[in-house]
Amino acid sequence: VRLLYTKAFYADKTCDNCGICIEKCPEKNIFENEKGKLRWGSECLLCATCELSCPKDSVHSALDWIIFSPFNYYNIARSKRKKVPFVSVRHKSGETIVI
Repeated sequence: VRLLYTKAFYADKTCDNCGICIEKCPEKNIFENEKGKLRWGSECLLCATCELSCPKDSVHSALDWIIFSPFNYYNIARSKRKKVPFVSVRHKSGETIVI
């Protein structure tokens, strides 16, 4: 599972290596390789803090993959049935916007 997590995150070409994701990672799991490209280690918690904190929306994860849409919809529907408080939001450019 940990190996999968390391492959689940990546930074696209718009990444300017600002270091915010590295700084915000609670596990200190993100580092730059010798070419300056971001890499994720094997201690990922799948918290998506790196993805949500990126001001350029350059970090992507498996949570973005279309194959995970049914799981996301299921979890949202389940939380509604259990009356878990939530608000619909969108994450873009490092900001969370209430929809």
